[in-house]
Amino acid sequence: MGVPGALLAGGDGVAALDALEAAYTFHFLNLVRWERPSPVLSFCVLGDSDAGERMQSALRDKTVHGQRIQTRRVGSDGAGDEPCDAVYISGAARGGSLPALLKRYEGSATLTISDAPEFAQGGGVIGFVVIEDRLRFDINEGIASRKGLKISAKLLELARRIVR
Repeated sequence: MGVPGALLAGGDGVAALDALEAAYTFHFLNLVRWERPSPVLSFCVLGDSDAGERMQSALRDKTVHGQRIQTRRVGSDGAGDEPCDAVYISGAARGGSLPALLKRYEGSATLTISDAPEFAQGGGVIGFVVIEDRLRFDINEGIASRKGLKISAKLLELARRIVR
């Protein structure tokens, strides 16, 4: 996965952060296993934000576990016609109540990822955090387990904090 906590200094800080979050997310998808994999991994971006656009662009047409990643946007309320295997909820784009959004994905095997503050502690699976200009992440292993997601020991080892 590279160096945990890559530096964000220099250049356009927001674009650099978005690019790092996209790279980390690609690695997360490689280090998480779903109980029922399909030929396509559906990666959704919630709402309309620059971060979401960069995330969607970075993951488009890549593969993980032999699955092609198919990216798409879903409405800011999380509503969509088809289920998402993984969803990125930008802290800036989430608009509505985070607990209500997470409740929408509660009974599904959806990997939820966000840069919203305290995301993993609030019921999301993986939450980005910036500490001293370094990108880190927290993992809610308890929620992941209830969803049937298997997070690799390597990814858990790299996490800043694990919520059980």
